[in-house]
Amino acid sequence: MQRAKPEASRYLAGFLPHGTPTSSRCPRNDDKNMSFFQRILQFSKEVRMELKKVVWPTREETVRYTIVVVAVSLVAAGFLGGLDFIFQYLVSRFIL
Repeated sequence: MQRAKPEASRYLAGFLPHGTPTSSRCPRNDDKNMSFFQRILQFSKEVRMELKKVVWPTREETVRYTIVVVAVSLVAAGFLGGLDFIFQYLVSRFIL
């Protein structure tokens, strides 16, 4: 039993759920005819177009999310350190 070709996903990736294309460029077989540098140039143009669509977080959101990540990391480190201390004590007290 053969699997679907990976190129089939390229056709689906360029469309929104309701079927409208996300960009003016449609995947075609003539990409293989492009030179290496033309493909790099095309890729970089598409990357720039996609980056213009990104909604970047504000400075306040970035600071808030950073504080949350650091706080959760410290809590997890404290919890795991506490477990390590307890298990170390139990092993040294009852087994060794």
